Order: sequence, then structure tokens, then C-alpha cells
Amino acid sequence: MKLIERYVREVGRHLPRRLRGDVERELLSTLEDALEARDQKIEGMSEDDAELAILADFGPPEKMAASYRRGPPYLVGPRLYPGFLVTVKICLGILAVLFLVGMIFGDWDPAASPLDWGKHLAVSLGNLMSEAIGLLGWVVLIFAVIERVDHRPSSPARPWDPRTLPAVEDPHRLNRSDLYTGLGIWILLLLLFNYFPEKIGAMVSSGGHTQFVPLLGPGFASLLPLMNLYLIAALVLGFFLFRFKRWNQVTRWADFGIQVILVTLFSRLLATDQVMVLSAEAPILRSLFRVAVSLGMIGAVVALGFKLLRAVRATSGGTR
Repeated sequence: MKLIERYVREVGRHLPRRLRGDVERELLSTLEDALEARDQKIEGMSEDDAELAILADFGPPEKMAASYRRGPPYLVGPRLYPGFLVTVKICLGILAVLFLVGMIFGDWDPAASPLDWGKHLAVSLGNLMSEAIGLLGWVVLIFAVIERVDHRPSSPARPWDPRTLPAVEDPHRLNRSDLYTGLGIWILLLLLFNYFPEKIGAMVSSGGHTQFVPLLGPGFASLLPLMNLYLIAALVLGFFLFRFKRWNQVTRWADFGIQVILVTLFSRLLATDQVMVLSAEAPILRSLFRVAVSLGMIGAVVALGFKLLRAVRATSGGTR
């Protein structure tokens, strides 16, 4: 079998069956045309040498096969991986906090034997691992969708020009890692709050048994419209930035407006009763919840000031 036929067959082995036949026929025709053109251009070259030269120009079969694939050959690529990793750490950190809350404020039986305590702890850790795997699956799914929406076919390598380096201080440059992290978390929260609110909870030990207890109380329903408004507005702005890759005057003011919604949401959280089920049953947990929301409120107000400053500077043509 000729080298060209072996090359085509090897390229086909790296492709899905639905693409293999058409690609092999197209590639074989292209290689034969290239071989004929080389024979006419360079007289006296043997057919084997001509085949070797052509195949060397076309590159390894794996690289050639990759050029025919539609979409990236991975779930989360190197561009999104930093944002994916941050999102995973945040989500797993929140899950770990909820687990500790359930363990600390659970009704542990002081008369239980060490063996019973070990069994309860093992069950709790097993449930934690199950929830962590499910949460990780959702994060992977969300970033895999973003990867395919933002996939750009690889272009031929070009010599690098140092003059293309961005400015040290570019006020309109977008931090893509932060954007991808935000998109992943906002989509995950939107899904959880609207379709799986019963999944938001903690493992609590009570009466010698460990069970999952939802954390969201009846007061949370009154906050859901405002929370959805914030998440949807943030997603719309995020996808707009995702498309154009840079900040401008309009997006800066939109970001400021979305931050106003977030500050309003925190103030509503402080004013609304029975947002969490356990907060009504445990005074310490109620206090911790209010402290956490208060700190979030302070952070949101500080961020609001910075975003207002950036919006004003973008309008006036400032550099920072």
C-alpha cells in the first residue's frame, strides 16, 4: 500500500465514523492532485520521494484529523480552565461550609458510642462526596457549553510581533478568567434557585441519624424575583462582554446598574424573615447568617463605588 493511502487511512482512524468516509475521499483526492502537480513541477523525482515530501508538508495524521473535527476535542480547554478551576473551588468551598454548618449545629447524641459517631460521620462524608460529584458535573457541563459557544478554529501560526503586546494599563481590557468564572456561577445559581431549591441545604445529625435538611425558608420565595433579575441581567451583560471581549461606556454603566440591584438584594435579605429554615431554629446560626449578609452588603456597596468611578471615567474618556 502506498504511503498516501496509509496516511489517509491513519487520518480516518482519528475521526468519527460519520466523517471518516467523506474526509478520506476528499483527502485522497487532494493528495493525489498535489502529487501530480509536484511530478509536473519537479522532473526526475521518484514517486516515493514525492510522496514523502508531500506528506511532510501536510503534517502528522493526528494534526490533519484535528483540522476536520467540528468543535474542540476537549470538554474544558486551556482558555477556560483558569475560570473553571476558580468556579470549582468556590462551589466546593460553599458545599464544605454547608457541611460544617450541619455538623456543628446538628443534634448530636452525647451518649452515642464512638462507633455510632464514626458511622454517622462516614454517612455524612459519603453524602458530601455524592453532592460534590453532582455539583462538579454541573460546573463541567456549563463550561463545556461555554467552550463550544466560544470555540474558534485554530488559525495557522504566525510570527509573534512584540508590538502587539497590550498596554500595561488598559481600562477597557476584559479579564476573561473572571468573566468565565462569573458566567459559570451565575448559570449554576439560576438553575439551583429556580429548579432545584430543595438541593440547597446541609447534612444535619439529629436523633442519632444524619439527614439532608433544606436551608431555604418560606421567606426566600419573596426574594426570588429580585434575585432572578440580578442573575439574568448579569448573564446578559456577561454574554455581551463574552462576544465583544472589551469594556465600553455602555457596559460600564450597565455593570453599575446591576451592582445597584445586588445592593438592593442584600438589603432585602437583611429585612426579610425566614430566609433560611435553620436560622429560625438556631440563634447562633441566625446571627452568623446576618453577619455574613452584612459583610456581603458592605462589600457590594464598596464595589458599587468603584464601578461608578469606572463608569464615570469611561464616559469622560479617563484612562483608569
